[in-house]
Amino acid sequence: LVLASVNQWRPIVETIEVSKLRSVHAERTLAPALFELNKNGALNGHVPVTAIVSMVLVALAIIDGDNAVVMSNERSASIGNLMHDGIRINHQFSKSFDVEGHIARIVALEVAANLTYFSLLRPLSELDIARRFAATTRYDSVFTSCNRAFRLDAGQRLDHWCCDCPKCRFVFLALAPFVSRDRLVGIFGHEMLDDTAQTDGFDELIGWQANKPFECVGEVEESVAAFILLTQSAEWSTSALVKRFRDELQPQLVVPPDITTRPFEPSQQHIVPARYRKALDEAS
Repeated sequence: LVLASVNQWRPIVETIEVSKLRSVHAERTLAPALFELNKNGALNGHVPVTAIVSMVLVALAIIDGDNAVVMSNERSASIGNLMHDGIRINHQFSKSFDVEGHIARIVALEVAANLTYFSLLRPLSELDIARRFAATTRYDSVFTSCNRAFRLDAGQRLDHWCCDCPKCRFVFLALAPFVSRDRLVGIFGHEMLDDTAQTDGFDELIGWQANKPFECVGEVEESVAAFILLTQSAEWSTSALVKRFRDELQPQLVVPPDITTRPFEPSQQHIVPARYRKALDEAS
């Protein structure tokens, strides 16, 4: 098993160090002309960064002599954010199952027939991944998925969770049903579910009079399920936003009766090779 990364940001480096696994890295540099265009008024678009990273990892695997590129894209990445003019818009399209299949076919047919490309986590929801991850504490002090920890401008880069963006809100919400309050506050440095200034942001996650954020966050149904689980927790039910959800929002929501169990049922939509499925099952 070899870990691989594109660029070596602090959270990536420290997480690899904790894992004690061998790693390989590539550096990705943006063309300076892009920044000049921004200065002259050009707008930034969303690039298919996961597809770009995938191709870099395929090259690394070939150079390193590996036989598989194993991604960590979950099933919720295939779900769109909103409908616009009859078209489903998905901020995470390059992480979706459709793109995974296209890349796998291209790699097998055009690049290296003996190199397998797939996402090990594709059968799982974000909530199930959070449940499994919560079982270990070894990465508590080093991991983050907050985008502000990966900014290109080192002067604007944070070395911790910002606690004020969709990704921070979702990861906090997804972990909360499976992690003690003290442990989670220790990880983030802030009790986000007791912060009423975060109300609108959490409402976006559950789709309450808003679209799902254009960020890499889980499905609306998963966020609703997480809140419902928290209302059943003696420890978390006293947090301000959990109480608000229970008393004000939940009575107005129409949800399936199995909403809190469905996220933990693996999907059959994946291309995980049989020899890797055992590792996924053992980590359940």
